[in-house]
Amino acid sequence: LWYPVVGEQAAAVGPFTAHTYAYRVSIAHIFREMLGWRLPACCRRTFDLSSRLPVAVNAPMSKEITRLVLLAHGHLGSPFDLLHVAETFAPLGFVVAAPEFADSVSGGVTPSGAAADRGAVVDAVIQRFQADGFETSLFLGHSKGGGTAVRTALQSRWRLGRVCICADDAADYRGQDPLLTIASQGDTTFTSDWAAFFQSIKRQAAGGLYAGAGGAAELAADLNPPRMSALLFTPPDPDVPLPSHVSFIDSRVSAALVRVGRPLFPLARCLGVDVLGLDTFANRPDGDACSAMVLPAIVRWAESRK
Repeated sequence: LWYPVVGEQAAAVGPFTAHTYAYRVSIAHIFREMLGWRLPACCRRTFDLSSRLPVAVNAPMSKEITRLVLLAHGHLGSPFDLLHVAETFAPLGFVVAAPEFADSVSGGVTPSGAAADRGAVVDAVIQRFQADGFETSLFLGHSKGGGTAVRTALQSRWRLGRVCICADDAADYRGQDPLLTIASQGDTTFTSDWAAFFQSIKRQAAGGLYAGAGGAAELAADLNPPRMSALLFTPPDPDVPLPSHVSFIDSRVSAALVRVGRPLFPLARCLGVDVLGLDTFANRPDGDACSAMVLPAIVRWAESRK
C-alpha cells in the first residue's frame, strides 16, 4: 500500500528515507506452476528492491486522500511488478493498493476458498476502501492482471477508468468504464493472433488509437484523449526492437527475475517454455525506457477525466 503524506502530517512524520522492499521468488513454485515439477520448498530467493522515492513506513494516512488506484499483477507475478506505477500515482494524491493473488511468484499465498479467486480478492479490497469513504478511481493490471482489470468488479464504477496492459482480454471488454489498452507486437503472448487483436482494439478504440513509434508521446500530449483508447507498439522499422511482455513491469523486478532465470533459459528453450521476453531483457534491459514512454501516457489518459 502506497500513499502520500500531505499537509501538517508531512512535517510530523519521519524520517523519510530510502526503503527496500523484500521481493520473494519461489523457484519451486515456478516449476510447479509451469511444468508440474515438484522441487523442495527451500528453492527460493529474496531480492531487495530499492525505493525510488523517500518513504516513511506505516505513516498515518491523511483524510484528504480519498482516491484509490488498484493494481493487479499477472500469473507468477507479484505486487511489486507495478511498483513503478505505484511510485508514480502515490505522489499525485492517490492511495495505491496492490494485493497479492494466490498465483504470486512468492508461493507464499495458500489458495483456499475466496482467497483463491481473484474476483473475490478484488471485491474485498474495494469493499474495505469504500467503507472508509474512498472513491474507486483507477484499476490497472498487467498480463493476467490486465484480464482481472477488465473482467472483475464490473459492478463498481472506476471514475478515471481501467488500464489493461499486455492482455488480449481487452478485446472482449464489456464494462461501462473508460478503458486504456496497452500492448506490444513484440510481446510473444500475441505472436499467433496480433493481427486479429489489433483490428479488434482498433474498432474498440475508434478515434483513440495511438500506435507506432510516436504513439506514447502523442497520447501523453493529448489534452483530451478518448475514453476508449489504445496505445499499441507496432514496428516503425525492422531494426527498432519492440517492448516485450516483461518490458512493462518494473525494471527492478525484471532484473531480479533475470538473475533467477538466466541459468534456466537453455532448459526453457529445450522444453519450449516461453520466458515472456526475460531472455531478451537480459541482453537489452528496456524497462526504464518503456516506463518513461508509458507512464506519462497513462497519467495523461487517466487525469483527463478528473
